[in-house]
Amino acid sequence: MNGVLALDLSQRTGWAYGRLDQPIPETGRWVLPDIGGRAARFCALHDMLDDHMERWKPIQMVIEAPLPPQAQTHTNSALQQYGLDAVVRMVGFWWGVPVVAIDSWTARHEVAGIRRTSDDTVKKSVFAFCRRLGIKVDSHDAADAAMLWLWFKRTQAA
Repeated sequence: MNGVLALDLSQRTGWAYGRLDQPIPETGRWVLPDIGGRAARFCALHDMLDDHMERWKPIQMVIEAPLPPQAQTHTNSALQQYGLDAVVRMVGFWWGVPVVAIDSWTARHEVAGIRRTSDDTVKKSVFAFCRRLGIKVDSHDAADAAMLWLWFKRTQAA
């Protein structure tokens, strides 16, 4: 299909995929395992991503950038964020697909005008914005991935 794959990386990884000539992407969510710790989540993301790379053959990946070290509040969360980021970059390298990272606040603000507020308010706002555009999202993870996809599409049109 040769589109763009956007990923909101977490234990519940949201994804959005589509060609840039399409108005909206397809979306979904991959739930990474609880059992086995970070290593199991990294392996699961690798396997899911590799399967979808084969199916979609994207020409670009866009991911949510991990929080900078000074903004991290929990060591385990930081290790998971940076580990998931590394898995995506590794798979991208193997498939010859470039990866660009953008922080979610910038993408949300530039695409939808959503500013920093409480997490619950932001998640509801992003979800509602996607629905208004006709994007079928079933979770805030998929909605965040759609925002990354829309942000990338906008940057390519400029």
